Formats: sequence, C-alpha cells, structure tokens
Amino acid sequence: MTPDRPICPERQLDLGSAVDISTVTNWPTASDVQSCRAMLSALLTAWRARLSPADVGLPSRGRLKGLHRKDVAKLAGVSPRWYEMFERGTAKRRFSAAFVIRVADALRLDTGERAALNRLALPEVAAAVEYFECIAKRGA
Repeated sequence: MTPDRPICPERQLDLGSAVDISTVTNWPTASDVQSCRAMLSALLTAWRARLSPADVGLPSRGRLKGLHRKDVAKLAGVSPRWYEMFERGTAKRRFSAAFVIRVADALRLDTGERAALNRLALPEVAAAVEYFECIAKRGA
C-alpha cells in the first residue's frame, strides 16, 4: 500500500457537520491529508467544547465553556504549542500513537471517538481501515 494513492478511488469526502462521528459515511482517504486535517481539527474542537475544566479536574474559569487548548495540552503532557499544531494540522511531522492515546484520554473520548481520532491522526491506521473497507465493499 502506498499512501500516495487512495485505495478506493471512488470514495468522496462529505465533511458535513463532522462533529457527530456516527453520521460520517465517507471518511477522507489516508492520502487526502488536507481533508483529514480539516476533519480532525473540527472533531478536536468539538470534543474540547463539550468538556468543562471541572469535568477533568482543573479549576473553573468562570463563564467560559469548554476546555482551552492549553488545558488539553496539560492533560496530555505536552506543550500548548505542540497540541495546537496537532489540532490545527500545521505540524510538519507525524504524531505518535502514544500521544494520540493521551489526547483521547484527556478529552474523555469513547471507543468510537477514539477510533475516529486514530483514523484521522495516524495515516497507517487510516490506510489499514481503507484496505479492509474496500475488501468488504467488493465482497472479497
């Protein structure tokens, strides 16, 4: 498998609202880096917004709702800049599976959300999922 080409070229991306992963039917391919980054950013932002600092054991900031990026960074054990690059998709490097797991833990993601996070953040996971989905779709 080469990450340069989609395994199922007939797939098309439909981001829609991209915050309820149960409604996503057309995931971006591993080679569609821009779409993966856009969807990952939308999901991470939505997941941060649904948690309050009190939910994760941090002091309340008053009226502000949701976690800040720096809160997630602290919970994941990385710098705020590192997490910001991950969420915005501006990093020129790949992130480790261990880091992605720490982010999922920090955001209190359920199993389906963790799967979506891994699929979008780790190209090797996305490529494997695409491969098996294409096999299933073709009835092999």
